[in-house]
Amino acid sequence: MTLFLAMIAAASAWATDFIKDVMVIGGSKDETNNLKSTLMEQGWTVITKDLNTGASGDYIFLLYKAESNTDGINHSYITDFYIDNEYKPCITYQGRTYFPVPCDGGTNFKKSNGDLNRGAGGDYIYLYYTKNHFTDARAITEITFNDTQSGAVGLQGGTTGYDLNKGAGGKHIYMHLTTETAIHSHAITFADGTEDTAHWSITPVGGDLQSPTFDEGTQVTLTYSGTKVVDNVTVSKGRWYGDLSTLTSHVTVPDGMTLTGRLGNYVKVSIADGATVKLHDVTIEGVNWNICPWAGITCEGDATIVLSGTNKVQGFHKNYPGIFVPEGNTLTIRGNGSLEARPSSVLLFGGGIGGGYTINCGNIVIEGGTIVASGGLYAAGIGSGLDSNCGNITITDDVKSITACKGWNYAPYSIGPGKNGTCGTVTIGGKETGPISESPYTYTGKGTSSSEMPEGTSTDAFVYASFRLTPIEVAVGGGVQSPTWTFIMPDSDVKISVEYSCDVNNDGNVDVADIAAIIDVMAGNAPELVGRADVNGDGVIDVADIARIIDKMAGK
Repeated sequence: MTLFLAMIAAASAWATDFIKDVMVIGGSKDETNNLKSTLMEQGWTVITKDLNTGASGDYIFLLYKAESNTDGINHSYITDFYIDNEYKPCITYQGRTYFPVPCDGGTNFKKSNGDLNRGAGGDYIYLYYTKNHFTDARAITEITFNDTQSGAVGLQGGTTGYDLNKGAGGKHIYMHLTTETAIHSHAITFADGTEDTAHWSITPVGGDLQSPTFDEGTQVTLTYSGTKVVDNVTVSKGRWYGDLSTLTSHVTVPDGMTLTGRLGNYVKVSIADGATVKLHDVTIEGVNWNICPWAGITCEGDATIVLSGTNKVQGFHKNYPGIFVPEGNTLTIRGNGSLEARPSSVLLFGGGIGGGYTINCGNIVIEGGTIVASGGLYAAGIGSGLDSNCGNITITDDVKSITACKGWNYAPYSIGPGKNGTCGTVTIGGKETGPISESPYTYTGKGTSSSEMPEGTSTDAFVYASFRLTPIEVAVGGGVQSPTWTFIMPDSDVKISVEYSCDVNNDGNVDVADIAAIIDVMAGNAPELVGRADVNGDGVIDVADIARIIDKMAGK
């Protein structure tokens, strides 16, 4: 620990100011001048370049707050900017989430959500920022605007600098960023009530797990040396790379991520707007439960799913489909893997792919894969549910095969709208067919679609989420095996939750036999079970351990 603190102290010797907050203001000359004066008193710095220079329309300025990394820990700085011609609540790009730069000023400027060409014509231009981590630990120290295109921020992450006066007839204005390596260190703590903490250690720092801090991107290893049996270790929130079997919180999957495994918790899996995501041997078997009002997979906007291996996705709530496509957006499915999609039961109301009961859906384009889609009551296999509408449905001849089944109780179509609904065009193999009433309906194509992700897609996509860690057995002194758990430090503090085993007799079940085993240990009759009997980790084997098992049996 002394060495670690010395490293922090050394870093403090050359502290740098990093930009932590930004905003954009716009309006008339008087409006912006008055607002600049007020904001400067609040610690904001104004970049004096008018972003509408030479054009008509609003006066527009970028402001920022900076902070010195003197102590070297627990700061969150802006790491990148993104330019787009559409305003969205957030944008996911290369595994990072970008948010719109907040705006203030004149009424019309605020109504425009901070359009950098407000009142000048030309392109709609919106600026987004992120504080997500880069592997080189960069953060922004300076923002400048000039007429040099080379090296400037591009449109939608592109490498060609984008003119912030594009189409407005003003002077060329390009945004340039200066970055330096920033220290982003965050603390690791146990969740409240965690037992037997004295027997946990951490590397690379070592020592007990009380309040160590680590830089983002550091591989952290936890080791348990106590006598208890550890069932699960959960980190909140760490870098999650797509294994559904470990996921313990809702997640929005970013562009480029590959999902794998069987979802083991009642959590919502969404795909970010504009993202391309691969499903590789995924199983999501939702169960109908009113506290889970979501589909098996929810698209938050336009999305592309690439199929690889064998996949099964079914919805959770009775009114939702296996895969939900929001109204006004498009889901494209391609690849050479397979997919079975359906509601959580064919006796419920969701479709297979599309919408649900009174839940309209958007456009569905299927360009690949072997797909079996089944609808619930009154619902289509591909399309909408009861009393709801769907957009256009297109199935190309690049698919291997499509099998669609309509639901019970007089569902009208296997592909198309549910009962009492309408849909756009239905095109199969290049021919406009209209909704398909045949059920099951099968279409066989050429099977030419590839499961390769698009060129340029991030190969290291991750998202911050809560998930269970996978234990690894390693040899320690004397050849004794000790379990370890490893994760990558995220851009925030994390809490570690530990669940110890209540299976005292190691028969694979938690039941009254384990209570009997604890009674035997208390009576001195089962010394071989002493290490497993202290299920609450308080160092004493007594009735409190029996109470813990009773709670576990009750699902607490």
